[in-house]
Amino acid sequence: MLKQIYNFAIDNQLSGESCWREKYIRYHVLLDKDGNFIDIEENKNKKLKVVCPSYPDRKLYGSTANFLIDKGSVIFDTTNKKNSSYLEDIKAAAVISDEIKIVNLFLNQINDSNLYDKFSDDIKNKLDTLKGTVELVSFKLNGIYLESSDSWKEYFLEKYNLFVQEELAKEKDNDNMISVVSGKVISPIKNTDKVMVAGVTSSTGDVLICCDKDSFSSYGLEKALNGAISKEESEALKLGLEYLLSNNYNRDWNLIHWYKDSDSIDLIDAAIDSRNFWLDDLETIDDYDKKTTEEKDQVLYKFLKDLLEKGKLIQNSNGLESNEYYLLRFKPCSGRIAFSDFKIGNFSELIDNLTIFYEDSKLLTCWWIKENDKSILKTDSLPIVNIYSILLNLLNSNVDGNKRFEQVSKEFSIYKKNKLLDAILNNKQIPYDFVIRAVNVIKRDKVSGKKTHSSVYKILKVYINRDSRIKGDENFIMSGLNKENKNIAYNLGRLLCVYEKIQETALGNRNASIVDKYYSSASTSPGYVFGKLNSLSNYHLRKIDNPGKVIYYKRLIQEIMANIDSIPKRLDITDQANFGLGYYQQEQSFYVKNNENIKEDNNNVK
Repeated sequence: MLKQIYNFAIDNQLSGESCWREKYIRYHVLLDKDGNFIDIEENKNKKLKVVCPSYPDRKLYGSTANFLIDKGSVIFDTTNKKNSSYLEDIKAAAVISDEIKIVNLFLNQINDSNLYDKFSDDIKNKLDTLKGTVELVSFKLNGIYLESSDSWKEYFLEKYNLFVQEELAKEKDNDNMISVVSGKVISPIKNTDKVMVAGVTSSTGDVLICCDKDSFSSYGLEKALNGAISKEESEALKLGLEYLLSNNYNRDWNLIHWYKDSDSIDLIDAAIDSRNFWLDDLETIDDYDKKTTEEKDQVLYKFLKDLLEKGKLIQNSNGLESNEYYLLRFKPCSGRIAFSDFKIGNFSELIDNLTIFYEDSKLLTCWWIKENDKSILKTDSLPIVNIYSILLNLLNSNVDGNKRFEQVSKEFSIYKKNKLLDAILNNKQIPYDFVIRAVNVIKRDKVSGKKTHSSVYKILKVYINRDSRIKGDENFIMSGLNKENKNIAYNLGRLLCVYEKIQETALGNRNASIVDKYYSSASTSPGYVFGKLNSLSNYHLRKIDNPGKVIYYKRLIQEIMANIDSIPKRLDITDQANFGLGYYQQEQSFYVKNNENIKEDNNNVK
């Protein structure tokens, strides 16, 4: 894990010469050639960063300020403990740099009470603003930003090297050691750089490797020898982790992931939450927001399907086999950083496994859209393209809107969510807890008369197909209705749906259908219920005036009953999942084919 983070920092040029860092400078003090104050220039774009001189980690040097660019409170507040260090640096550098000499003249003016009193109130107010800020401040002379000048670099590099030599003298052990990061022979340090990311780590930063204390498990080794790491490696790990935590960290899942090939399409992010994956060339956000959920899934699946053709992912498809992805769980831990479940995966296998998941979860889905004030039925075979759609629709609590995302965090632990993600990314069986939830959500919705989201049925399909694959059974659930499926529970689900449709045809839409009343018991203990359901169905058939419809329903019942040898008294969870899928696929089939079938049977009536 350490080596992969280190390589990430090096490959992405995050860690080069440690004396230069990209920083966001908020204010520039504008000076004329005589060191007189002109104005303050403010940069409000935090993404606009520039390369700046940077001393080594100054925790080793107490009250040492950074050179040239530091917080406004350090530069202008004489009561700040680092102020004298900053002024000494500027005075010393002024000997070799005319530009720094101008800055030195200005600082002498504002630190001389007699000269400062002559400034206007407007200038004093502006300088007081800088004195109280913790934002970075630099200088601009004659239209030139001082950080881009070369005149002071000789002084800075000489001072920087002195700090480095002092640090090495303090840190250097008598014997070189093998690095735990790179495997190179190094002089280990005791104090590693702290990782600091706002809102993720503690405000003072957290350490990844801590070697400044003795360890009872170090086999007699002390301090730095517990985990040998060089200063350069420590800095690369810091910069690499700060980048990953800022850009590649999903807080809801405590997950960091990245790819060996930085140009790789982020398929993991797409699988977790498709809201993060919409690209400019896909569709405009306005057009996307107007679409139904099914239409959004349709567009994204088409996009992903194209991406999953290996040759389209990168120009040189041969490189796909050597590409890798890296995934780990992150957890801050009282000033230290803890990781778990580090995984190195092959990118080609990731594509294959996601393809299998999309195929396993694909179900024929019907939905209505409005076109020219008319309702149009749309159908397509759609998979689960967004893991959040599983979590949101398997909630035990009925909550609305954005509160559903909050409820997901309450009901699904990080451990449970990551178990589901692991099953999807690695082509494993879906955790049993999600299957139980899906079965119970369907029962709950049927009792309340609520429409169950298709993602609930889709996760059942994934579970059943993977269960069949594990057992070597080729009786897979297809995307659409499978009349050849011999599974008894599946056909009982179909039969209940037909009974419901017969009741609706005979009596119209009722407040409580037989499904509302009997779905839970029919899917759990069919042997005790279906006799009564069959009697009710015969009663409803006699109420239907259309002979063609009666013939159609009777033939359909006979077709289904041919697949049922006997009705079991009870169904386990897997059979209840099959029952639910049978019901759902028969229901979708009615939307698409029922009118044509009835019309055909009417024509055959003499």
